[in-house]
Amino acid sequence: MEPRDFEEIERFLATVGQRGLYAYYGLERTAGPEEREAAVKRRRTWAQGQQSNPKYKAEALFLIKNNGMLRRALVEEPEAYEPVLEGLPVAQQVGSAEGREAPSPDEDLYAILTVDPEAPQAELEAAYRARYKWARNLNDIARSQVELRRLDAAWRTLGDGSRRALYDAARVDLVRRQAPVIGLLGPGRELTPPADPTAETVVRAPLPAPTGTLKPVIRGVDSRLATAPPVDPPPAPLPKPTPADEEERSDPRGPPPPPGALGRTIGVGSGPVDLGRRAPRLVVAGPESESLSAGSRPTLVVRNAGSGKMPGRVSSDRPWLEVPRPDLDPTAAEQSVPLVFRPDRVPWGSDTATLTVVADHGERRSVSYHARRVPWAAFAAAAFTFMALVILFVALFAWLAPGPPRAAVLEVKVFPKADHVFLNGSEVGSGRRVETPLPEGAPVLKIRVETDGFAPWERQLPLTAAPLAPVDVNLTLVDRMDWSPPADLPRRALAPVAERLLDSALPDLGACYAAHQSPAEVSATWVLLVTPEGTPRNLTITDSTFPSVPAEHCVRGVVRSLDFPAIEGGYGFIQRKMTVRVAR
Repeated sequence: MEPRDFEEIERFLATVGQRGLYAYYGLERTAGPEEREAAVKRRRTWAQGQQSNPKYKAEALFLIKNNGMLRRALVEEPEAYEPVLEGLPVAQQVGSAEGREAPSPDEDLYAILTVDPEAPQAELEAAYRARYKWARNLNDIARSQVELRRLDAAWRTLGDGSRRALYDAARVDLVRRQAPVIGLLGPGRELTPPADPTAETVVRAPLPAPTGTLKPVIRGVDSRLATAPPVDPPPAPLPKPTPADEEERSDPRGPPPPPGALGRTIGVGSGPVDLGRRAPRLVVAGPESESLSAGSRPTLVVRNAGSGKMPGRVSSDRPWLEVPRPDLDPTAAEQSVPLVFRPDRVPWGSDTATLTVVADHGERRSVSYHARRVPWAAFAAAAFTFMALVILFVALFAWLAPGPPRAAVLEVKVFPKADHVFLNGSEVGSGRRVETPLPEGAPVLKIRVETDGFAPWERQLPLTAAPLAPVDVNLTLVDRMDWSPPADLPRRALAPVAERLLDSALPDLGACYAAHQSPAEVSATWVLLVTPEGTPRNLTITDSTFPSVPAEHCVRGVVRSLDFPAIEGGYGFIQRKMTVRVAR
């Protein structure tokens, strides 16, 4: 795991008030890998159900986004996380941080706590608490550990009366060594070390000049007492945190000055050091969550509520929310950061983007933006369904609604076809299907069908109030289909139109064979003779794969009903291989 992973985990645990991942997940240090894995899964399931709960939203989003990192710390690489629980700084965990863990022998312990050397014990304790909270909230985990150790070392010495007396006596020698240097600076000026560009500004109290009679230096006691606490007497216990301490834990501002520091200055000479205002403070105006739609032009307002310059950067974790100018203006007290919302890059459904503002001095703020993208196909499908339902409803209503009475109609179906259809002596049509209105006042219907080459068909039907069913007519062929042309009449080959006319009759030919249980396909050789008027009068069928007399009689009737074009100067002749597919 990387150092930044430990930093993210520590910041998260600080927000939820837990001291470690084992306590957060409700685990014992001795829990096995299976139990740790189950705890991580349970907590992630809980987080998925709390995303819309304002109380736990931030915690749930962190768990969902960083579940893999938390799982590595607990399940895959617990040996890398164990040093964190032991209180070791990140520098010793991963070997990437630098810094000392205790004050140097020549460093003033009062400056570490930012108090006057003559401050009473209560003021020392209050200053220690304030500095401890500041160090604990640093974004840099490695530096936080170093500062905490320096503060603890200073408190062990100054928090105990006898130790403090020994340190004060040894400190006189340190002041005597520094006094000539301070005098060279002139009145009203202080000796300050060169600034560390990577460290935050820490106001250190300069050493006061010795007044009165100097206390004697005790032999064997020197400035190293600040870093090497003696075994006897025991070190002063660290003050227990109060509820007020825990409430101020999340305060991102620098450590507050110790009691009594506001309105006064400390230091050697007349150069004042103001302890009340010394750092910028990051504030993001507006709500913590915002919804975006097509056409939205979001803007982020960033303020510097403190003093001094505040450089920083704004970043987005989603490609559909862009930050054209990510760098903050360090000198602006308030600035608007324009954002670019690209709806076409939002995934189908809904998505959440987190915009993070990070100041160079360590503060961090986040704002969530929610976007939803519904595919147009869903709208089109919904509109189509709605229109289909409307049309269906209208059609159903029209079908159920009573309409005007319709006239009674007689339907006659003829096979193969009719040249003339008569109803009560009047011709009403021809062809394979004839529809005609029923005559009024006639108690009986007389139907007659006539076709050349077929026997006439007649029937009488009583006329009732009930609708008549269609009348099916199957004509009987009477032409023997054995006509012989005169000897002096020349033979002519039929035009291609005759071939197409035979092909159009194949469905009727298949019906003839199907009525007599033929196979699925029947093949035969046909020789057809057609009179000069275009009437087929002779059909010879040979080499048939289904030689059935009734079926072939029906076939001749279908061919006899065809109307071929007239043939000039002779009779028509055609010989071809016919293949009829039978439909079942």
